[in-house]
Amino acid sequence: MTLLTGDTQQSNTASNTYAYARVGTNQTAVVALNNGSSTNAPSIPVGAYFPDGTTLVDVLSGNTYSVSGGNVNLSLPAISGVLLLPSPAPVDLTAPTGSIALTPMPNNNGWINSSSVGASISASDGSGSGVNQIRYWVDNGTPSSTSTSLASTSVSGEGQHTVGARAIDNAGNISALISAAVNIDLTPPVVTVTGVTNNATYAYNAVPTAGCQTTDALSGVATSATVNVSGDNGEGYGSFTATCSGATDNAGNSAQAVSDSYTVQAPPNYTSSVSMSSTGFVYNRIKHTGTETVTIKNTSGQALTGPLQLVFSGLGAGVTAANATGTWGGNPYWTATGSSLAPGASVSVSVTLSYQTGTNVSATAAVVSGTLRN
Repeated sequence: MTLLTGDTQQSNTASNTYAYARVGTNQTAVVALNNGSSTNAPSIPVGAYFPDGTTLVDVLSGNTYSVSGGNVNLSLPAISGVLLLPSPAPVDLTAPTGSIALTPMPNNNGWINSSSVGASISASDGSGSGVNQIRYWVDNGTPSSTSTSLASTSVSGEGQHTVGARAIDNAGNISALISAAVNIDLTPPVVTVTGVTNNATYAYNAVPTAGCQTTDALSGVATSATVNVSGDNGEGYGSFTATCSGATDNAGNSAQAVSDSYTVQAPPNYTSSVSMSSTGFVYNRIKHTGTETVTIKNTSGQALTGPLQLVFSGLGAGVTAANATGTWGGNPYWTATGSSLAPGASVSVSVTLSYQTGTNVSATAAVVSGTLRN
């Protein structure tokens, strides 16, 4: 085979093998290609360029060959080639690497609650040929480039953005995609009071349960608002305020507290619609308790809505209720009936008070309707 600037073949030992030399200012390269379907073993004359004993390296595979008798002997698999340079060859086959640093950094949820966000892009080529340029873009926009190993850009506006970049070294190697997610949420969660309506008035027995609803359209809710109801007069009626507070989103935005005010009417007082009488008083000297049966009769011409509660107020010092259903406004009460009381109908309830012998026991009794709340 003769090494020419065109293609040549060795018909007997290396058909379909083509070789040529290229001479540069500071470097000479030899290229040999096999476009056949089987392995060839060409002997390529390179004595005009390299003296015997010169080690040539194939920069594509890293294999080395020695010049002998003015030739270099190769083994070329089918459809393959070599690019030979004197060893060691200044070859860079490794792509550069890079990274993107964001300022400010995302929180642990991957979100940022400020705008704009700076993106610093850096690239490195290690011991290779060096970084030639960085090409970078935002949200698949038009790329920009810089001829150094550093670049910077910024991202503004709410939403989920991406900064992308690739670094190219002086040998033409291109890095893998370098990218960073830039998720910006500047808007706090939206909080609303649920259940009750601002400035509404509710019957004592028909007060909705106040609650909170928290939504966030971008980063999502991290902490839902909780409700606090204030204004209770101690008997479950009067002016109330339901306040929802404490909501945050995944970007760290905090919602302002929101409030709705409403009024709860006092429970219906049926004392004037009933007659009350007590019978069967028994005093237990061991337990120091007195028990009597209180009978409540509906003297009105209409049904009294239940549940009906018998409330004692004004009990003297040292007198306590022993079997009360509960207390309401600091006063004991007994549930007389859980249902309505028809006109003319009666219901009885056993009342037990605890006190010492000789104590003056007096109380004011009232009948109210509702599930009593303190």
